[in-house]
Amino acid sequence: MSRPMAVSETQEPLSAWEPRPLALLVEHIVEQYHLPLRALVSDLHSLLHRPRSASSQQKLRPLVHCFETFREELLLDIGKEEDVLFPWIRAERGASAVVSIAMMQQDHARIAALVSELGVHGRSHLATISQGSDALSSIYMERLLTALADLMRRHLQLEELLFVRALLS
Repeated sequence: MSRPMAVSETQEPLSAWEPRPLALLVEHIVEQYHLPLRALVSDLHSLLHRPRSASSQQKLRPLVHCFETFREELLLDIGKEEDVLFPWIRAERGASAVVSIAMMQQDHARIAALVSELGVHGRSHLATISQGSDALSSIYMERLLTALADLMRRHLQLEELLFVRALLS
């Protein structure tokens, strides 16, 4: 597993992206958010599905269910963006993608809600673990979930900026 990623505290403000070309913002989102999100989701998937006792598996069930829903939604969303929407934006046809952008914004709202739900399930799970390898695994899982929430927050902010700018172009 890779080490948990965290959003840099020295990031440029969103306003720094306003004057830059849309194609550059698209590349930034793919390289700095989509690729790391795929890796982080893979790490969490591996951690959540590693062999453990039946009682530990039972305690994790709500978190695993929520994560799998999130994972499916996120990977589908990223795929639609990279395969359909981002090429339109790069070709400076973003203003004609009103319906697609509206659908992506709805997807983002669902994904953001799932990220919040993951945090709740993660904290709840951590509170039920006392010690041993499950405790260490749970602490690492909490760090990954925190990194995921931070990365998703910034990712969604940048994509919202991208969408607004694309519609106005």
